[in-house]
Amino acid sequence: MIRDSLELHGMIAGDARVSCGGALGLYGTVAGDLVVEDGATAMIHGTVAGDLVNRGTVEIAGVVAGELRGTGTSVVRPGAVVSGRAS
Repeated sequence: MIRDSLELHGMIAGDARVSCGGALGLYGTVAGDLVVEDGATAMIHGTVAGDLVNRGTVEIAGVVAGELRGTGTSVVRPGAVVSGRAS
């Protein structure tokens, strides 16, 4: 559970959740699913090996190997890869 601001350059060996008010700058890897709750933000430069469930605000410049789901605001930058498809 990420409740504050975190810049991650390493690895989370499982699932992760960014709670309301939290902010994640991912330069490493989340080996499972990543959930971004309402009122939370995430900037993905690294890799999410599972699904990304977005209920907040997410910008993707890296890789999401699974599905991008949710009702939040998602920006997929040129060159990013989501579900095996390059943007």
